[in-house]
Amino acid sequence: MTKKEKATLIGLVLGDGHLACSKYKNCNAFHQEFSLIHSIKQKEYLEWKVNLIYSILGGHKPSIIEFNNNGYKGVKAMKSHRYFRILYRYLYKNGIKTIPSKALNRLTPLAIAIWWMDDGSLCKKVRNGKIHAWELYLNTYLSKEENQVIIDYFQSKWNVKWNLNLSKGKYRLRCSTKEGRKFLSIVRPIVSQIKCMQYKCLEI
Repeated sequence: MTKKEKATLIGLVLGDGHLACSKYKNCNAFHQEFSLIHSIKQKEYLEWKVNLIYSILGGHKPSIIEFNNNGYKGVKAMKSHRYFRILYRYLYKNGIKTIPSKALNRLTPLAIAIWWMDDGSLCKKVRNGKIHAWELYLNTYLSKEENQVIIDYFQSKWNVKWNLNLSKGKYRLRCSTKEGRKFLSIVRPIVSQIKCMQYKCLEI
């Protein structure tokens, strides 16, 4: 597996991806599973992710399953692979997902784009009926300290300035129109390929 492929898998976990690692009863073997869930409107995006995972890990191609949970229509896919145990140790602490600086330093534009499509939002600010500014949010909802590590990373590696934003008692990241343009220039070549996600890479 190449460094870029490993970075892509990290990007898949950072956002909406979920890793589970458990030990089988009565033996020393472990079971590790990666799962993805999206709304039915983002089925195309999940299909793109599944193809990406399959191209890296091979083996059995994950099936996409549609479901309806109390009116919420969604799609999900799951994949087991021994490498997910390594990723679990790398990105989870006491069963909780974290984003260590060593993981950030491995990210590629593709990995960042996946993270953005999962956790990012592009919001317009309207004044007198006209758009006068845009704000970008990366909805990390991590501790203040963890978010600061991410801020430092984007500033030093990509020259993009994010700021802390407190929303409903949880921290996330926000950046202005000017900084947002720089960030979107990094992810747009990837995001624009997926029709249902193109609203996250508008020209601002």
